[in-house]
Amino acid sequence: MAKCVNCGTEMTEGTKFCPSCGKPVEETQKSQQNNQQEPTDKQKEKMKKAKKGYTLGCLFVIGLIVLVVVIALIVPKFAKHPTDMVEVMEITGAKCIGCGKIFNADTTQVMKQRMYAGVEDYISTYHDTVCAECKEKKAKLEAEEAKELGSLVGKWRYDPLPATPNAPRGVYSIRNKNGSFKLFTNYDDGSSGIKDLLEKTVKGQKRLIVKNNDFGEYYVIESDGKLGEYDNEGLITKMNQKK
Repeated sequence: MAKCVNCGTEMTEGTKFCPSCGKPVEETQKSQQNNQQEPTDKQKEKMKKAKKGYTLGCLFVIGLIVLVVVIALIVPKFAKHPTDMVEVMEITGAKCIGCGKIFNADTTQVMKQRMYAGVEDYISTYHDTVCAECKEKKAKLEAEEAKELGSLVGKWRYDPLPATPNAPRGVYSIRNKNGSFKLFTNYDDGSSGIKDLLEKTVKGQKRLIVKNNDFGEYYVIESDGKLGEYDNEGLITKMNQKK
């Protein structure tokens, strides 16, 4: 049975007017159809939210796919695949920094995890030292240098000042041959030089004054073993002793 949309009264089939309110049945049916076809405001809001949620979901999935693709392309360039535990040779011992000779070596079979594919099947662990042969050669060389150039007073490492960062680094050596002092400079770029020094005590301080120098350049072996470089304006720099 049909109902009047105006008052809710039930009506028999074929009735043209509502027996209660007199509303035409055709208008009632049209109104029902319009109510069925036209969504309410609440339904419209739900549909809007559902559409928005669907859009955000699609964007999230697309972003996730892009992220996975980027990771798949970039990560292999910076990392290699780890492998399983393998048995490798581990060599421990001493290595001469002079000739590279390895001695007192001990080789053992150990289990190690290869961190990266393609790693060598042995692991070397050495501590740097100087072998007896190199020590002997060094002593002979120093004896020959002392005979020819004079006894070694000391060696110091020269590093550029902050004001001259591009200046070459090197080693300063002072030698004494029969009371005559010389300063030998050997720089890392291969250049070298020699300066004649005059030992003189000034105000209770022993100075090694550079001969024929217009800037009053001189050197002082400080109490802490460092080599101080001075000129007429005062201290230029201090160099650490090189063993």
